[in-house]
Amino acid sequence: MSNDIEATVQKSIQKLMKLDEKDITIATLCSHSSLQIFNAAKREGFRTLGILKREESNLKDSYDVFPLARPCDYFEVEEYPQMIQRYHELLAANIIFIPTGSAVEYLRVPGSPHHGLELLSVPIYGNRRIVQYEFNREKQREWLEKEAGLLMPEELEHPKQIDGAVIIKLQGAPGGRGSVVVTSYAEYKRFIDFHKGREDYTGAIIQRFISGTRYYLQFFATPFGIYNGSDLEFWGADRRDESNADEFFKVGTRAQLLEEGNSPTYNVTGNTQVVLRESILLNQAIPAGRKTLEASKRLVPGGIVGPFCLETVVDPGFRMYVFEISARIVAGSNALVPSSAYAMYTYSEEMTYARRIMIDIKEGLKRGELQKVVT
Repeated sequence: MSNDIEATVQKSIQKLMKLDEKDITIATLCSHSSLQIFNAAKREGFRTLGILKREESNLKDSYDVFPLARPCDYFEVEEYPQMIQRYHELLAANIIFIPTGSAVEYLRVPGSPHHGLELLSVPIYGNRRIVQYEFNREKQREWLEKEAGLLMPEELEHPKQIDGAVIIKLQGAPGGRGSVVVTSYAEYKRFIDFHKGREDYTGAIIQRFISGTRYYLQFFATPFGIYNGSDLEFWGADRRDESNADEFFKVGTRAQLLEEGNSPTYNVTGNTQVVLRESILLNQAIPAGRKTLEASKRLVPGGIVGPFCLETVVDPGFRMYVFEISARIVAGSNALVPSSAYAMYTYSEEMTYARRIMIDIKEGLKRGELQKVVT
């Protein structure tokens, strides 16, 4: 973050700390988790602003169906990176921007070494510096495997090394879009050739496919520790319905489908809450979250703030592999509304992931320490 951007943001944060909640606007992209965010913000006394592309303005009609969750106002752009140039308009609304996985994906700036979240001159909930490790898969591996010491699937350097099932993943946070499983270099080549012009696989990673059950573990990192006296809270877990991966083999053999240019894909279409086996998996999940948080503090001043999600797969021997991280509120948190299976063990009242964000912001305002959770 440049000195000019930091100075603008810090000046805005100081202004926000002098305002009442009703004069502060919670803004986010009209994408996954936004209804939950708008609902929580309104319940906690904030105004709300939905940011959307002009071509998607019909979303307003859909949001009108939910009077307790639709935003108070909208901010339309042609493309999301325009927010960077139009920051003065956003500052005028006294916003705190809540980044989601959609922001990590759609605010990327082509040709720039910096992510759009680093260039956005408005107060952002969470630690904007962590995004450089979130949207770059090589840096993710440095964080999770080298710094946190977590078990990760092996990564291949070249497609010619493929000698069994691997999963190909695009860079960024595309919600599973473009991910594909292949079992040989020939399958890889066939798939890439078929999708040439449809999807850019330059820089995609090749990761060993771990046969097992995928669980998405959701945590909350806070400098305030107002509920359990700790800087880490465990929220729960979800599973994801992923495009055609679970139905793939119902319509033909693998060979037949690959000949037609098809392959199992993992584009997320929905989420379901799950409960982990306590003695076997919970005692792997929570230490993994702790190691991830502590490692983030070594990599970036302040480390993670707010929600983060470890994306894992558990093999038949109950070994938990972490294959990715989202350092934001994720769509799977919607499956935990109105409260997760674990929230009642930490909070004495109904609590959503988004409401937990709002309480963190209000705590920062109350203490005069908003800069600890907004950057």
